[in-house]
Amino acid sequence: MSEAASEVVVGVVGRPWGTKGQFLVDPRGSDPGLVTQGSVLRLRRPGQGASEHEVLGTHFAGGKLVVTIVGCATPEMAAELRGAEVVVPVEGFTPTPEGAFYPHELAGLDVALVDGTSIGRVVRVMETAGPDLLVVRDDAGSGRERLIPFAAAICRVDKDAGRIVVDPPEGLLELD
Repeated sequence: MSEAASEVVVGVVGRPWGTKGQFLVDPRGSDPGLVTQGSVLRLRRPGQGASEHEVLGTHFAGGKLVVTIVGCATPEMAAELRGAEVVVPVEGFTPTPEGAFYPHELAGLDVALVDGTSIGRVVRVMETAGPDLLVVRDDAGSGRERLIPFAAAICRVDKDAGRIVVDPPEGLLELD
């Protein structure tokens, strides 16, 4: 398993906050605790690999997660980290109950209709106030993306086979 495949993005560094090198982190997923677990923040940037930073503190300000790390003392230094992904090892996730899945477990799975017709592949999971939505990109090369509610009445996950079988209501796949 490659290093990138063994890590899950749980947040993205945003703009600097304040004057002492703190920065905002936009959590990916519903649990901001994944970003702040432990005393080390692992940041991954394209072309630069990953780096680990000792966390001095975290807090919420105006509903935003603010992080302070060792060695980042100015807004300019914090700005250099903007866009870095906050990653945690896959092993850091507790097992889910039967029938529940983390978004990173669904991303990359093939999606097919009950009759076996391929629809595409899950590129990401979009969290909503209702059921999460699977963002499925068409395999035919058109790049078309469909949103499919991740609901038990529609989706059946077979992780061993690497696919999700869907039985969508009439007209769902034709929506733009």
